[in-house]
Formats: sequence, C-alpha cells, structure tokens
Amino acid sequence: MKKTVLTAFFLALAFTALGSSSYIKITDPVFAQINSGAAASDSISLGVAGPGQTLELTAGTDTGEQSANLSTEGKIANWNVLRIIPSSLPSGWMNEDSQEFSSPMKARVIIPKNAADGEYSFTVQAVDNYEGVAPLSFKAKAIVSKDVFDFRLSSDPVKVAVGQKAVYSFELFNKGSASDVFELSTIGLPEQYSVKKTVFVPKASKATESIELSFREPKEYPVTFSAVSLSGPAINGVQKATLFVGSDFVSEAKAAGRGVLLFPSAENALYSIISFLANLLF
Repeated sequence: MKKTVLTAFFLALAFTALGSSSYIKITDPVFAQINSGAAASDSISLGVAGPGQTLELTAGTDTGEQSANLSTEGKIANWNVLRIIPSSLPSGWMNEDSQEFSSPMKARVIIPKNAADGEYSFTVQAVDNYEGVAPLSFKAKAIVSKDVFDFRLSSDPVKVAVGQKAVYSFELFNKGSASDVFELSTIGLPEQYSVKKTVFVPKASKATESIELSFREPKEYPVTFSAVSLSGPAINGVQKATLFVGSDFVSEAKAAGRGVLLFPSAENALYSIISFLANLLF
C-alpha cells in the first residue's frame, strides 16, 4: 500500500514538472521558440526599423502545458494575451498589447519619430488568464536606423511634346522589419502640375509606382521627386530629373545632350556641338 502511494506521489510530481515547461512560438518578424526555463538575459532580435515606424510581434497561442481548467481539462492551454511591459520600454516608445483571445497574437511597439539610431530592448510577456499557466516573460531587442529605405528612379523620360505624358517609374525598397506607407510626390512644380500619391511597401520588400506628368507650356522643367514615410519624416528619399517640353530648336538641342538622337548617326559630331552650344548659351 505504501509503495502504491509513493509511486502515485512521484508520478504526480513528474506530471507537475512536465506541466510546468511552457513555451511560446514567435512567427513574425522572426521565427523563434522561447521556453519557460530560458535565462532572463536571453533575447530575440526583431530586426531593424526606422524612427516613427511600428514593429509588430506575432506569436502562436499554444502554451505547451495542459489546461488546469475543468471545462478544458486534457487539452493544451492557450495564451490569451501577448503584452509589452510598459515600464521596460525605452523613453518615448509606446505599446499595443494583442487583443484577448486573438489567434495568432499580435503586439506592437511604436518607435518615436525622434528616436536616435541604436539598439533598444524591452520585455514581452505571454499571459494565460483562465487555464492555470504561469506568465512567460522574455526580452526582445530592435535596432533603430534611418537607413531602412531606398528610393530609385527606374524610368527617366528626357523630352516630350506639349500635352504629351511623361511617365516616370520608381522603385521603393523597404529594407526593415516594419511595413510602411510612403507619400510619393513632386516638388518645385507649379501647383497645377503637382502630383501626390501614397504607396504601401511591406517589410523587407520592394514596391513599384509611377507618376505621369503632362505640361501645356514648352519649357525646360527641373523636377524633384520625393518619397517620405508617413510614419516619420526621417525615412525619406529624393530623385531629380529634367524634362524638356516642346519642339523648338533650343529644347531639341538641350534634350540631345541627354542622349535623344535627333540626327542620323553620321552627324554625331554636329549633334554634340549643337548640344554643347545650346546648354552653354541658353
């Protein structure tokens, strides 16, 4: 009898020990599993984000432990909320905990627009409110850098006729771990010719967009294109171009200097001289 009682006692202890080994699985922006026995100094890296951007941390709800709730007995317990501990956040940072019972869980940290480049860390906690699993806390770190965006002009028209559309194409590269929306616009043009549009660029990916310009007056138009993050102005890019509009001799000659072949190849020397003089004298 004593032997049976002792056996049952040790089996209960074994099940208790097994039941205390919870974990949480991170699925975005990195793949990682954090176990309840992990060292408090251990941390996961969320990658790079720019000032003003929002980092989203996504995790599964499985705890790895059996539920202690009678209504769900025998089933694996679920985490209910993924929290960012406010007191652990760097100064000026903000947090958004996941919605209760959401699956997967998504918590967010919002980096201030004036954040300096560098590495920052904070504490994340998975919480089970109903099935008896102890909270699981772990450290997360993120690198803040303004260098998370590249803006390139991939199609650069040189000359168009009055009223004809000049189509400029752009590539927007998001090199960071936070998706973002950028405002693409022209700078320095008269208001009636200005263009502005928004472009969504997912994290670690590229988006393409175009702007069409059409002018009613023959003239040489210097154009500046700007792409600025709606999260914060520190994340931006600029491209410049010149468009020759019209068919007068001077604009034809200036455009020739940009590589528009107006004359037969046999007259390339004359072509170069005319281009040089047009840009020198006008």
